[in-house]
Amino acid sequence: MKTKTQRAPKGTPTSTNLFALWQATADGTKEIPARVESVDVEHLRRCFRAGLVEQTAARTFALTAAGRTALDGWKATDGKHIVANAAAKN
Repeated sequence: MKTKTQRAPKGTPTSTNLFALWQATADGTKEIPARVESVDVEHLRRCFRAGLVEQTAARTFALTAAGRTALDGWKATDGKHIVANAAAKN
């Protein structure tokens, strides 16, 4: 018997959304340019709707305190192996 996959409640960022947010801020800056890769747009939009990112200027966005907390939580759980692999490459 097939079971339905669990979906995140509407408006709640998923691990994939947080991964896109981490990639957008992985260079160490707190600002995210308005131009991002097309595959990341919907993921970052969900983070924006959840209040993890705020618009700071006409063409830039920045992490909010909630965004930093969410990313720290993601890095400690779901993203632990991704962050470790990225650190090993550098």
